[in-house]
Amino acid sequence: MSVVGNVVRRVRTQGVVGAVGAYWRMYLWARAKRNPDKRFLERRILGSRMCLDLRNPGISEDLNKYGFREGEQLHLVRKTLKPGTCVLDIGGNIGYYTCLLARMVGGEGRVYAVEPDPENCALLRKNVELNGYDAYTEVEELGLSEACGEREFHLAGVSNRHSFHDLSVDPGDEHSVAGRGSIKVRVVDLATFLEGRRRPDYLRMDVEGHEVEILRGLAAEAVGSDWRPAVMFEAHPWHYNEGGRDIRRPLEALFGLGYEARWLVSTSEPAKAFREAGLEPAETIRPVETEHGFYENVPTEQALDLIAGGVQTKAVFLEWQGKSGKGAA
Repeated sequence: MSVVGNVVRRVRTQGVVGAVGAYWRMYLWARAKRNPDKRFLERRILGSRMCLDLRNPGISEDLNKYGFREGEQLHLVRKTLKPGTCVLDIGGNIGYYTCLLARMVGGEGRVYAVEPDPENCALLRKNVELNGYDAYTEVEELGLSEACGEREFHLAGVSNRHSFHDLSVDPGDEHSVAGRGSIKVRVVDLATFLEGRRRPDYLRMDVEGHEVEILRGLAAEAVGSDWRPAVMFEAHPWHYNEGGRDIRRPLEALFGLGYEARWLVSTSEPAKAFREAGLEPAETIRPVETEHGFYENVPTEQALDLIAGGVQTKAVFLEWQGKSGKGAA
């Protein structure tokens, strides 16, 4: 796209002030990168101070440019999270969501953040401490899974695409293809992680397909207890299959325990798969360039098909409705 075309597109989607601000921040980013002794650029992101990594493109560069990221999921968090809540942030990365969650729940709440990549986790801790959120936020360098032990963790070309799944087989997109090998990381199951801790009311995760294993672990843990946290996750359909990572089965287990799909968010609008299912969005938003639909109280069978079988579901919010459905154990 030509420079002029790019400018016009930005003005249309962000307005003149927003576009000028984005270009100014991009200039500051490029200038800071030229300094070989400078590693981080500090910016205020949604009310929190954050150190952004100049050497790792992806989430840091996006946050510098726009001042936020994943506007549709940001909107979903704001719709569903209340002050005083205890939150488990799975896949905390460099702290974008962790800092947002900590700011929203406040000192009466609690935030647990887990991140398996050492570099990401170090910056996550730095950003939490920078804002004083460490008074009620715990950060752990580990991954959550179905069992305790050690797992191979594949490093992508950008820090927010690392995955427990082999990126050479299931890359997802061009950012993940240029991988940087793998490392061994510690993983624990939910029961082990929660020992001695306040049980979270709300789980948020963006784990590049590993949500299948975590949802299986959640369903198993919930069967033997009365723990029913709300669950928000980003969908990664390219990592789902009919083998060991079939997301339909853990979702069926959770629906059987009384969970419902309170919100599904589309990747873009108009979302053909949603409309073919007879669904209309309760609202739509356009954070930057793409319009997203928010579909409320989606019936179980349609939710299963849209999450497990399609590529038009961007984010999911599951909520227990105070009853056990058919198939609860």
